[in-house]
Amino acid sequence: TLLPPPPPRADDPEIPEILGAFELSKTCETPGVLPTRMMVLEDVLDLCDTHAQCTVAAACLSLAETFPPGTITRLDLGRHLLMACPALRAVQDADTTTGLDVLRNCFRLLMGAEVWSNVGGWYATHKSEVGAGTKERMDMASKIAPESLGMMHEARDEVRGAIALLLLDRDTVLILPTTPGPAPELHMDSAATEAWRRKTLQLTCISSMCGTPQVTIPMVYPGGDGPYGLSFIAGCGQDQMCLDAARAWGGAVAEAFPAIVAAEMSRPRDAGEGNDRAGAGTGVGAGANPRTSGSEYGPEPGEECKKKGNAAFKAGHFVEAAKLYTFALDRVGGTGVGANAWCATVLSNRAMTHLKLGAFAEAEDDCTAAVKLDARNVKAFLRRGAARSVSGNYLEAVMDYESALRLEPRNKDAKSEILRMKNILGDSQPIPDFDQ
Repeated sequence: TLLPPPPPRADDPEIPEILGAFELSKTCETPGVLPTRMMVLEDVLDLCDTHAQCTVAAACLSLAETFPPGTITRLDLGRHLLMACPALRAVQDADTTTGLDVLRNCFRLLMGAEVWSNVGGWYATHKSEVGAGTKERMDMASKIAPESLGMMHEARDEVRGAIALLLLDRDTVLILPTTPGPAPELHMDSAATEAWRRKTLQLTCISSMCGTPQVTIPMVYPGGDGPYGLSFIAGCGQDQMCLDAARAWGGAVAEAFPAIVAAEMSRPRDAGEGNDRAGAGTGVGAGANPRTSGSEYGPEPGEECKKKGNAAFKAGHFVEAAKLYTFALDRVGGTGVGANAWCATVLSNRAMTHLKLGAFAEAEDDCTAAVKLDARNVKAFLRRGAARSVSGNYLEAVMDYESALRLEPRNKDAKSEILRMKNILGDSQPIPDFDQ
């Protein structure tokens, strides 16, 4: 007699698909469609411990052949939502300093009001039967003023619209650790437990507030204190794509995770370096932000290396061009306005190589440095606007394009990009006319 097969393991990547198949309606997308772009949520990584950050690094590195340069980008989601959602800014208070924390608080209050409306009557007669933690949260829910919920609902609607715009092309997923780290141990004090809960809710409230599908790939490593998880968040109606991605990539990502953790924990750290972002980082722009001592290029002065960098760029050798621009900056001579303008030009040129390589954060950094040195560098504003728009920071991009237009009122690129950004944001205000 054949024995029945053993039950599937909880970390089997097919489990989410098996369970999800029971919930999907017939209106979901056609099975087999996989994401072609990923957005790494940088502000989420900042909330996580090193091992949790390694879940994202494992995905970026193990899927490097699947996602060519430029298809994995980075985004500060909280900052983007605060800029794009006026109602979310309106509910920010002194206790919520980041965009994700404002989102968490908004979700917490909406959830508390909903819970109280459903079970508040029962709780009033069974208060003595619940634990201290539940009592604390129910008492908080009972004090939520109904008149404050209108702005919360408006903020939620704006956030949903902003996320829908980010995922408008329907082949993009947000990628993030599922939790900031392992659950707190039982003996930990209440302050530490509450801090962990607060961080966790900043991660888990994103899908809940937006009504978007999220799938988690569980991960472990030998001797670890996990478990850990990597999550994909897709646009509304993209449930099947999330499940297909977990099944197609879950095994490879989970297999890569232990080695990424081991490499990160063995990485030498500078004195005073704490739990910084994983050395493998997000995998975005790996190899696209080179640094060189200059020894391989001989004794040429900075201007000569700048010219060689321009030639390499025109030939399509972008990594080589970035190295040459870096060496040119290392060899800059002199000070004053002229030297600042020259450095700003080289930084702006290097930013363009980063844009070509899909290293958008590095491009933004170079442009920011350039405009600090030369506030009239139009190309630096245009290129920073491009980097920010690709990362979803549309309002900041508009500001950059308007700065460029202020310097060159007839710049067609600036005008067309401002119009494109305003269309994305639903802004009907006319393009500023600086040609007066």
